[in-house]
Amino acid sequence: MSGETLSSLIYHRYWNTSVEYFDEENYENSVINDSEEFEKIDSLILNSKNPYRILLARAFDNRIYSDEYTMKIEEWAFNINNFYALEYVSENLKKGRKEELIKSASLFLANELNQTAQKDKIRHMMKELN
Repeated sequence: MSGETLSSLIYHRYWNTSVEYFDEENYENSVINDSEEFEKIDSLILNSKNPYRILLARAFDNRIYSDEYTMKIEEWAFNINNFYALEYVSENLKKGRKEELIKSASLFLANELNQTAQKDKIRHMMKELN
């Protein structure tokens, strides 16, 4: 058995049926065949208290959310300092949120437990903001 959670296994089974890979060499060139059910699943992840980190990353990567999700996304980014939420806000919601992004990014960088690769992306994000 892997260390992956049951929810992650189920989610990824569904996710794999929803993704089309156009380039087997470069998986980033993929398209998600979105559905109402898929959006509901991602919404459940965003609204969970402590979702598995990979599921949260997928939920932020899957779509650009409507305004009704903005408060929850900002909570993940600015109150919880979640990397995936910070990245999402920086890419999709940064207008009028520069100061909050910089403050949360600085807190993220100060946390020794955060991964180096993520910190590098956050530093790059901060350079773009300045």
